[in-house]
Amino acid sequence: MNITVDEKKKSKRNKFTEKRNPYKKYNYAKWNWIDIFLEIKATKDSDHKVFKTISKKYNINYNTLKGKYNKYINDENYVNIENENRGGFNKIFSESEEEEIFLFLKNNFIDKNKILCNDIIKIHAKDKFKKLYPYDQFNASDGWCTMFKKRWKLSTVKISISKIATKTYTDDEINLFLKDCKDSLLEVGKNFFSI
Repeated sequence: MNITVDEKKKSKRNKFTEKRNPYKKYNYAKWNWIDIFLEIKATKDSDHKVFKTISKKYNINYNTLKGKYNKYINDENYVNIENENRGGFNKIFSESEEEEIFLFLKNNFIDKNKILCNDIIKIHAKDKFKKLYPYDQFNASDGWCTMFKKRWKLSTVKISISKIATKTYTDDEINLFLKDCKDSLLEVGKNFFSI
């Protein structure tokens, strides 16, 4: 079965959700959401007509406008309405909130030489998000985790099984090795460690 170029482009476009596109085009608009919501409240027409009129007036997708307005009315903590960016600029947490997650991981895992993997980072990020925004959802994807580690210069290692040493050295053998190293250092001089 041969797929044409147009079909490839169409399938690529369908991968993006409709929810993400409208926000991008409103990032640089000359109006702000609060003014529009106040205008909706001030209008005495039926809800359906108000949203239709204002969506045409400001060139906003009808469902986007209605969804954002309902979220604004129902959620008192929805204060980030003007700064909502989608796509490449999307940051779930503020700088200080991310720093709190990083410090928690550093103090409880890195400094104590405990295992730190992506799953642990995701669990603590979800927990933090749930405390900050109890009505919203955050999946903590692998992509988010990768970007978080990149921003805070973290690295995680997969746990692997290591083999136990087959030979154990006695104290006498260790001391003999150290004595040989010291003798060699005296013979070779400062360049001993570059050999």
